[in-house]
Amino acid sequence: MRLRFLTSRDGSLAGALVLACGLLLAFFACRTFVDPLPRQHRLDFGPARWIENAEPSASGYFRKIIYISGNIDRAWVQVSATDRFFLYVNGVPVDENFFSNTRVSGIYDIKHLLTSGRNVIAIRSRRISYPGNCQILVRGFYSTESSPLTGFQSDSTWKVSTTPDGVVGSQKWNDTVLDDALWANAHEAAHTERFSTILPVDTDPLLFETRPSAALSFLEQILVLVCLP
Repeated sequence: MRLRFLTSRDGSLAGALVLACGLLLAFFACRTFVDPLPRQHRLDFGPARWIENAEPSASGYFRKIIYISGNIDRAWVQVSATDRFFLYVNGVPVDENFFSNTRVSGIYDIKHLLTSGRNVIAIRSRRISYPGNCQILVRGFYSTESSPLTGFQSDSTWKVSTTPDGVVGSQKWNDTVLDDALWANAHEAAHTERFSTILPVDTDPLLFETRPSAALSFLEQILVLVCLP
């Protein structure tokens, strides 16, 4: 009787549905207990503002000069942008992130790239899902051996250009010695989103915010192991 039902049209459909549900359940069980996906973390950009060119453009070159006195103790920066961004610190490429029609993001340790004196955070944003102005959102921190943690963020004090202009003497747009005094100031974009559309990251920001120590407690060691991707 059961075999006759399973070979019928209704029985075949019921059997296919049961099999599909079983495979779906097995997939979620595998992702939960055997091969889980990396944990996702939301970045806190605090007082940072989305900035853009004054005139709509699919490409933007953004610069921020930071003066630091003393040896760098720790430093990191988190970035989000429309579709795509290229991050440079003192002319050194740090990362490129791309995903069309999203606000991509990343968090990076830049201690080894900063120096005592003049430093430049440079970001190129390229919006693939044009029309729409390219935008970036930035928040970073640094401290020296003799000073507390100091923050910086994207606002109207950043310099921006739609092209890598202002180049004198073959200097690149992301070079620390480039004079960007004639570049326009960034425009703070109106932000009316009720919920964040910034993509989460795999790296826990606590790994950057927590000052490293020579000896970790047992609970701190567990936290580090759990947070590693």
